[in-house]
Amino acid sequence: MSPNPRLFNKSIWEWSRSQKIFNAI
Repeated sequence: MSPNPRLFNKSIWEWSRSQKIFNAI
């Protein structure tokens, strides 16, 4: 079972966005 690259990229994008929000605080 290989990970879904699209799902993986989405999780990375969500994580990076959350990191930006966290750093903005």
